[in-house]
Amino acid sequence: MKTIISLSIFSFNKSRFSSFKELEEEFKLLQGIKDDYKQAKVYFAVGNDITDYSYFGLSVNQQIKNFEFGGDRGLQISFNMKLQREYLKNFDWWSLTTDELIEKSVLGPNIENNENHIIYMPILKMNGYVGFDNDETFASHYEKMLSEYPVSNDSYYQRMTSHFTNIIYHSNCRLTLNSIEGGDFCKFSIAFTRCLKALNDHKAQIRIPEELDIIGHLAGYSCTTQGSNNKKNMQFSFPEVSEVNLVNCEYHLKPSDSNDPRDNGYYHNRIYFTFSEIDGEVKTLVASIGPHL
Repeated sequence: MKTIISLSIFSFNKSRFSSFKELEEEFKLLQGIKDDYKQAKVYFAVGNDITDYSYFGLSVNQQIKNFEFGGDRGLQISFNMKLQREYLKNFDWWSLTTDELIEKSVLGPNIENNENHIIYMPILKMNGYVGFDNDETFASHYEKMLSEYPVSNDSYYQRMTSHFTNIIYHSNCRLTLNSIEGGDFCKFSIAFTRCLKALNDHKAQIRIPEELDIIGHLAGYSCTTQGSNNKKNMQFSFPEVSEVNLVNCEYHLKPSDSNDPRDNGYYHNRIYFTFSEIDGEVKTLVASIGPHL
């Protein structure tokens, strides 16, 4: 599912500008937003009336006219050239108006088009509309879409790994999703996302079993070590750790619920992981997401 971040005048830090230079600085910031949200399937759309939208008072074009009236001739022509060539370069800024972008964000995910819109409002607020204003609130939205709209194993894995970037994933980790109990990984995406978020957000220090208790609490599911059973099938190759020796990934989270709140079944699904110090930093390694090994 595509997540489309919608931008317009409400995406600026202010709506009234004391100078043309100040106005230009706000437009220059738009390109930086693309660098802040690089998760898979994230796109950006700008209202095609961004310079004429006047929710907060005078529109951008009206303010430019005032600057010109004050003696700075030619500002409108200069601004329009930079708008296309610089400020809105590589944005979709011709398809929808600001009000249309807002309406799409209010309606929620569009299953038919496999997309959802969310408006970026860091400082300025519009009564009755909810968007996101920082990395944390966007992460919550992205994780909600990941949980509730996995779409397919490929789509889920691509988006998940691009978002939970504090984890090192085994080279064959994607294929493990295909072997989940119940046959369809997408039916369990909510529980798995909660567990993967816990692994990603927790700063590991390799204190066992305390570490596992903390992760289990964050995820809301049991997190244990293997015990006395045979662990040979829990050894995986992680070249980030060693080019020669296999890595034992015996720790596991147990995301046992399906997405259906009416389903009381207990599913023996697992996420197998371990910790390892790499270049002086403790990293979380995930080997398998799905089946009970």
